[in-house]
Amino acid sequence: MPHNSTKTTTDPCRAQGTIIRNMLGIYCALWHQIPHTMTSRIQNNVERWLVHEGLRFKYQKSDDGHSFKVVISGPPDVRDIDTEIFEPAKQPGVIVVGRRCPFGTRLNQRFLNMTASEQLRVRKRITEYCSYVGTVHRFLMDNGRNIVGVYVVIDSTDRQNQSDFSESLRRITRISDQVKEHIRRAV
Repeated sequence: MPHNSTKTTTDPCRAQGTIIRNMLGIYCALWHQIPHTMTSRIQNNVERWLVHEGLRFKYQKSDDGHSFKVVISGPPDVRDIDTEIFEPAKQPGVIVVGRRCPFGTRLNQRFLNMTASEQLRVRKRITEYCSYVGTVHRFLMDNGRNIVGVYVVIDSTDRQNQSDFSESLRRITRISDQVKEHIRRAV
């Protein structure tokens, strides 16, 4: 009768497979712990372009689920002129540059005191104007304050370069000032 040895031999391939599985497990655990360090090509380009323009910016957590959101702050003594740059999570490969145009305190109060049909008429005028100047817009409400968000969309990969990006920044600044003036006249 042969003697059964308690000594076991290990198959080198099996041992190597165990090591690889353990390494993959560690890698996956680390991947899920630090997703914020992973950046997209577009995010890297936007950051490089902003540095090239000499603009100060900060990353901001996005409430809308954007892939990333960068905010260029205006002068500290002036409120509400931050420029937002983001890549919508539902539209990868698209850069959106935008600004928020808040209603002034008196205009906001006047707007809130209007009837529903008058408010609809004002919104329609603002919508027509935003379409006329070629921007995407969105009506927002923040702490009881009405805001019109105006956005320039860079969706063509041919236009995703330093010069077009810089032009979009200048354009959104100019357009947001025009929309603010139009809001004053519309309300």
